[in-house]
This record gives sequence, C-alpha cells and structure tokens, in this order.
Amino acid sequence: KNIPRHVTAGSNFLISFGTGIQPAGNPSDAFASFNGSDYALGASDFYVYSFSAPCSPGKYDLNLTIQDTLGATANLSHSITVHSFAVQASASPISVASGQVVNLSAVTNPSLPNASYSWTSVPNVSIQNANTSNATSLPSDTTAYTVIAQNGNCAVSDHVTVTVQACSNNPPVIVEVATALSFIVTPS
Repeated sequence: KNIPRHVTAGSNFLISFGTGIQPAGNPSDAFASFNGSDYALGASDFYVYSFSAPCSPGKYDLNLTIQDTLGATANLSHSITVHSFAVQASASPISVASGQVVNLSAVTNPSLPNASYSWTSVPNVSIQNANTSNATSLPSDTTAYTVIAQNGNCAVSDHVTVTVQACSNNPPVIVEVATALSFIVTPS
C-alpha cells in the first residue's frame, strides 16, 4: 500500500493499494470514507485513487473497502495528518518615494509549488504580475498590499504595508540677509 501519513491542507494526494487487500474474487467495486464523506471509487487493477486534503488541520481517518464479484470484502483503515500552511508577504524596499518601484514577494510555508497567488492593494494601485508570487507596483501613497495564496480549495493571506515618503514640490527658498552699512557723508 502507498498512503501518505502527512499532507498539506488543500493538497491532492494519491493512495494506492496492491493486491494485498484484495478479496478472493475479481474486484468489482471500491468505496472509501474520508473527512466525513463517502466515495464510490469503482474498481481498478491498481487501486489508485485521488483525494484532496481538507483545509482544517488535524488527524483524519481514511477507510477503504474493496468488494469482489463473489460479494466478499477487504477493508483497510489509515490515519492521515493534515498540516496547515501559511503565506508570508514582503516588500522591497518597504519605504519609497512616490512612483518608485516596489517588489512584492510571497512565500508559502511549507513550500507549495502548485499554489496560486493573488495580490490586491488599498488604496487600489496597479500591480504588475498580480497573480504570481512575485509582483511589482508603483505606489504614489502609502499602500497596504494583501496576498492570498491558494492550495487546492484552501486559502491563506498576509499583508505588507509600503510607506511612501512625502516629498516637497516647492522650489528651494533663497534667503538673503541684508547687512547694515554705514556711510559718512561729507559736504563738498
């Protein structure tokens, strides 16, 4: 048998059973119970089935029943631990001048190569590559960016705020200091 003991929330995983649990006759049907749902799997020579891990972390029981053409059954139970995942958002630089490029980055823990990403901002500013883990933006005001990472049907989010430094558009002021001069005037 090939059953994972640990999976990440939202991940798809395969289970496979060899002939070790096969009843006496030819397999005719297979049923499974996982995460409170029942599945009619059908029979297959290799007993390979796909499941999606739930979003809530915890320990779940997987029960499989294979029935053969003679009506005999074989059963297998297995516990699978589902682990949560997180996303961390970051920005570089974190403080910019208005219109300066900001690089946004999202990393999942554990690393999930099939995760999808979506960036948004308040106030709403243009975000290039907003549906990737690495995006860019040109904020003109202090902006809060939120990233949502999705794995299967499970999603988590994080945010990062980029501060836009105020700059003055006024030209520099030149100050002249007058010096008192004394003159002696003599009549001619």
